[in-house]
Amino acid sequence: QRQMCIRDRHYWAAKNRCTVMQTDMLPAKAPGGRTVIAHRFTGGTGGSEVWLYEIVGGKHSWGEQGIDTGEELWKFFSRFVK
Repeated sequence: QRQMCIRDRHYWAAKNRCTVMQTDMLPAKAPGGRTVIAHRFTGGTGGSEVWLYEIVGGKHSWGEQGIDTGEELWKFFSRFVK
């Protein structure tokens, strides 16, 4: 499953013609929480961006330890609300 996500992020970044990639390790939300890696592709057509949060050792699910899914979704989408 991890390979599929990596392939997909590069597909969407290329599709949106993103030119800049930034990767950050996010601090754990709780002791013993999973490591989260934020992959952000920016500089795309019309200001488009692609964001992927990789939860190391985690599953494709909502509310995984180490990340507040709703908060992260809002951080992304609120930037495009007028």
